Amino acid sequence: MQPHGSGPSLNHLFTQASWAAVTAAVVRLRPRPRTVTVLPLTFPADRLNGAVDVLREWTAGHLVPATTKIYDPVAARTYGVRDRYLAHLALTGDPEVTDALTRIVGDRVRAPGSPFEHASPGAADADVHAAYAGRPDPADTLFRRKTGGCCARCLDRERGLLMFLPLVPFRGTAAAEAAGLVRDATADCTAGITMNVLDADTVDHVVTIGFTPGDPEAARRAHGALDRLHTAFAARGWLPYRSDVDHPLPPHTALHRRLRDALDPHGVFARGRFEGPQPPPAP
Repeated sequence: MQPHGSGPSLNHLFTQASWAAVTAAVVRLRPRPRTVTVLPLTFPADRLNGAVDVLREWTAGHLVPATTKIYDPVAARTYGVRDRYLAHLALTGDPEVTDALTRIVGDRVRAPGSPFEHASPGAADADVHAAYAGRPDPADTLFRRKTGGCCARCLDRERGLLMFLPLVPFRGTAAAEAAGLVRDATADCTAGITMNVLDADTVDHVVTIGFTPGDPEAARRAHGALDRLHTAFAARGWLPYRSDVDHPLPPHTALHRRLRDALDPHGVFARGRFEGPQPPPAP
């Protein structure tokens, strides 16, 4: 089973669910790595299938950690890459470890038949390294680069943005199929895809759809594309890990429904937010 999704799982009982009110929490802080080396690799769109399979193999074999990001040719423009996919491989640890891993990955990139090429260092610059290293960025430098200089507070006003967030198997065939579904659903607007590796089995997709605020026709096209994405991915069984008010998701297994009914029998928590229609409250 997938340990992520539109409701809880055995691993994350209250993840993206509406069965409780959180009154306290503890956040485990990760130790800051001594060294962070981000390797930017590119590959053409027609090698997506093979490139994703290689990255999965490297992740499953612990050659690279499960922190890789893969940007489609639209999303890769933020990092100065044109007409190609871009992958950021973050190698962390003691300097001796990151140096050794950098040499091994470099040898595999240069091997015959490899789908990858090394990108210029500018495709993983100081801002990217700082983000992977967990260094504070009060100015939201990388975020502003991704939004064309717009801050979070003015994003809705200055740049219309919708997001679709499905979970997809970490396989080349699945990544290529997901890219095709996005391409078909967003043919009349601009969309980009960032894939975030979660583990050796799962990749989350962040599909961004931009439109011009104040333009009703552009907003209509963007929301139509979002509707088509939800329909197409749901038909494939790849549900979003975050829903929105226009697309509530029902519990997708009998176990989820039984747990919801046991923990919230009257449907009083976040009615309709994640679980779709719920039973009415008791009188």
